[in-house]
Amino acid sequence: MSSVLRQHSVPREGKVLAAKSAPTRIEFLAGTGPNRVHFADGSTAAASCLRCHDAPCHHYGVGESECSSLPNLPADRNADVCPTGAVSIAARTGAAKIDPERCIYCGVCVARCPVGAIFLLPSKGAVVEDEANAHFATTTQYSEQAMLASRNSLERVGKTGVFLRENDALIADIGRRIASVRASLTDNFPNHLARNLLRAAGISVDMRRVGNNHLRADLVLGSNGIKQGVVEVEFGVEAILDAPRDLLDDIAVFVSRHGWKKDDIVALIVGDVLPNRRSEFWHIIRDIRDVLAIEIATVTVLVLMLLVWERRSLPSQINKLAYADCDTASYREAVLEKLLGRRIALALGVSAMVEVIK
Repeated sequence: MSSVLRQHSVPREGKVLAAKSAPTRIEFLAGTGPNRVHFADGSTAAASCLRCHDAPCHHYGVGESECSSLPNLPADRNADVCPTGAVSIAARTGAAKIDPERCIYCGVCVARCPVGAIFLLPSKGAVVEDEANAHFATTTQYSEQAMLASRNSLERVGKTGVFLRENDALIADIGRRIASVRASLTDNFPNHLARNLLRAAGISVDMRRVGNNHLRADLVLGSNGIKQGVVEVEFGVEAILDAPRDLLDDIAVFVSRHGWKKDDIVALIVGDVLPNRRSEFWHIIRDIRDVLAIEIATVTVLVLMLLVWERRSLPSQINKLAYADCDTASYREAVLEKLLGRRIALALGVSAMVEVIK
């Protein structure tokens, strides 16, 4: 073969656990710096990117997290973990890179990093730690087998702490970032974001393909404790007002065309904000429950983010635990704090992303 045509491979620098490094725990430091790995000898080190060959922080694997309620569903198989396109993989090293201008703090990439090398930092978003240290050593030749051995030992250990803690400035920053990046993304961005957050919260979910007139629901849920479920995703104060009626249309289609049973269906609305207290939205939610015995849960993407930050799974009975209507005195107390299992550290009445504003 001609030397002109022969392909020359460039050795890729890899990273593995150093010899005799035995990890015992990964500690998430709530937005104060790189996550820490604790080792059997009592030492600690910053978790560092292993430059995984399959890059789980960047894309989903084939068939991963797909729902089982509609077999052979022609869903949108967009495999991007980051719905804003902030995560990329460096060609030379294989390490993850994150564009701070496009990150919205959703935490999905953090949840998917198997070794804790990605962390959230206020004002910066998600950050990748890729520096070598005493326990994470670089090698001159990348070896998938060696990387997997190191990754497996890290995946098996316990994990403590949370990704990030809320505060008023951070919530305002999230709102600004979502508004900024949304202008440059497709109309499917809200569905993509909601799908990935639900997956990070432990729910198997598929996303409707744009232009598919045979599937009305934006998202379809299935497995992980939810037999059948439908989700309407709406961004904007006006758009979300139609979501309860749209969900009824979705349920009618699934019952008549796919043989679903009404009482088995989990119905969920995901928005960027909650409708204000004076809107008819909350009255319609109550009427649907009283007349049709269908409980519709309502959450915002921020509620889902908080669950991801806390490493909490979304309960399979979300339609009951996240149910709120016009009779609910405080959404914050009745839904958000119940899901988190704690009080939240935010001023009252400052954001429709976390509570119903008068």
